[in-house]
Amino acid sequence: MACGCCVKVCPLNAIQVYRGLYAQVDEDKCVGCGRCAKECPATVIEIREVTA
Repeated sequence: MACGCCVKVCPLNAIQVYRGLYAQVDEDKCVGCGRCAKECPATVIEIREVTA
């Protein structure tokens, strides 16, 4: 969908939309707050737990 709602709510600017086609998360910046997933109107964002 790449509507950009997630980009607007990300407090760390960890999400970029490319060519209006897809969104990509910079995993080095993302802290997993979940704001993007809550805001997504298509409910396509999922928060994954990262294990070391």
